[in-house]
Amino acid sequence: MKGFNAKTIDRIETLVGEGTVIEGDIVGENSILINGTVTGDVTTQRTIRVGRSGVIKGNVKAHSAKLGGIIEGNLDVIDSTVLGAHSRLKGDLKTARLKIEEGAIFEGRCVMLDKNADEELKDDSEKTEDELDVNPS
Repeated sequence: MKGFNAKTIDRIETLVGEGTVIEGDIVGENSILINGTVTGDVTTQRTIRVGRSGVIKGNVKAHSAKLGGIIEGNLDVIDSTVLGAHSRLKGDLKTARLKIEEGAIFEGRCVMLDKNADEELKDDSEKTEDELDVNPS
């Protein structure tokens, strides 16, 4: 997989096992593997992996993501996202790199981020009309 190397897939530190149900948010610094069900937001500074039996009903923020299961919510990823053949994402996606395998289902909008342009990502509400290049009609 060009562009997706071992550096983007970390060692799993947190596991939500198959049959486990968590109602509430999960926040962590290390990689997370979801094989159970989480109803709430999931945030990690590393990799989020959703196994084939995994379901997240909430928004997800991570450094990288590999889906084999279901996310019903928005997915914000700093680096790389892989939608595996059995995955389903129902929500909007922001990522720098994306691979969608045959059989994956994606219902939502996708914004491809420029990983090197973090400084350019300003809130448009703070910009003037000149900065936004808006022509009055």
